[in-house]
Amino acid sequence: MRRVIGIALTASLVAASASAQPRDVQQADVLFREGRAAMKSGDLDVACPKLEKSYQFDPAAGTAVNLGDCFEKQGKVASALLAYQAARKLLRPGDPRIAPVEKQIAALEQRAPKLTITLAPNAPEGTVVTRDGRAVDFADLAQAIAVNPGQVVITVGAPGHRTRKFKTELAEGMRREIEVNAGVAIASIEREDSAPTAGTAHDSHRSAGQEQTSGGSTQRPIGYVAGALGLGLVIVGTVNAVDWNSKNAELNATNTGAEYDKLRPERDGARTRTLWGFGLGAAALATSTVLIFTSPSGDRPVAHVRFGPSVSGSGAVGEIGGTW
Repeated sequence: MRRVIGIALTASLVAASASAQPRDVQQADVLFREGRAAMKSGDLDVACPKLEKSYQFDPAAGTAVNLGDCFEKQGKVASALLAYQAARKLLRPGDPRIAPVEKQIAALEQRAPKLTITLAPNAPEGTVVTRDGRAVDFADLAQAIAVNPGQVVITVGAPGHRTRKFKTELAEGMRREIEVNAGVAIASIEREDSAPTAGTAHDSHRSAGQEQTSGGSTQRPIGYVAGALGLGLVIVGTVNAVDWNSKNAELNATNTGAEYDKLRPERDGARTRTLWGFGLGAAALATSTVLIFTSPSGDRPVAHVRFGPSVSGSGAVGEIGGTW
């Protein structure tokens, strides 16, 4: 049973002893020296791959020990654990390196996070589980596997089912178990999508109708409202202009006294309402003209609009209303 599926160290540490790759002692020695030099200078990103490649060419215990040390310095404690375990298998009885290597293995077994991936009982046949892009053997499921600290991405797929992803974060010494399963059956999704065919078509037709009604431009209706408002304001201005002239004539006939003091503010108020009525009315009518003549042809006009002047105790005012 492989207990270290998916960690950064390649499978060569497990398979090299079975002569998976032809040995090249000379090339292995060159890579080993280069890896050791890079590790001494602190360049672990160069050192670890060279030592790993050296081990592939010649799986020597000393190379595995140095590779374990390199991985440990990188923080890849699970990869380091595998390297030291490989070294221990290669050390012959009586080798003085056995004790320190076993000590390292014991320490790393405590430090390395352990992740147990359990397949759900109802998982479909043919389910495939990968972790960080590497396939997980069926025998490794439900087993506590040493992983490097950091984020782990688990992908679960099965024939005829949607692929699902699970993510978890592990720190040194953590133990975590996660149950996984493939996504829903694709056939079920298709049935759900196609079952209400007639209703869907009806709903689509209705939705299209709603979209056409509610999504149409409101420019022309606003133009009609602005026009009605402008016309009403012009009428208000006209009525107040008449009132202004009338009060001005009365004021000229009454030069002094309390009557004069009463008529003067009324005349001034009528004049103000006249100017505002004509000014705002003209602006509203101009806006209405622009909105109506530049609106899309499919816009509908306002259904009902009413406007007109009314007279209150303080003079003439405008009134506008309607439905649209």
